[in-house]
Amino acid sequence: MINLSQREKQVLNLIAFEHSSNDIAKKLFISQNTARSHRKNLLKKMDARNIAGLVRRAFELGLLDVSNLHPIVIPASHRSESSKRFRYHPEIAGSRIQKASTKINQAYA
Repeated sequence: MINLSQREKQVLNLIAFEHSSNDIAKKLFISQNTARSHRKNLLKKMDARNIAGLVRRAFELGLLDVSNLHPIVIPASHRSESSKRFRYHPEIAGSRIQKASTKINQAYA
């Protein structure tokens, strides 16, 4: 089992909801460099090459579960310029995560 700190679990949850490092830093009141470091540490600990692999591996290991994912909405005023055009829609995010979880379960069944 991979040992993640509480902060790393929070960062992983935010990554699963497609938040950038800048968004994560603002939401968790940490510096952008710290948010990037948490991302790098997660990639290394979970032996993933990219963020998609990180999220897939987290589902495989049971660190992320569709039923216990909690969306964290960042106010538009705190979003980076590149992410301001996106808005959180629970029904869309939930269906994307459900589809991804189904594909992972089918692949490893």
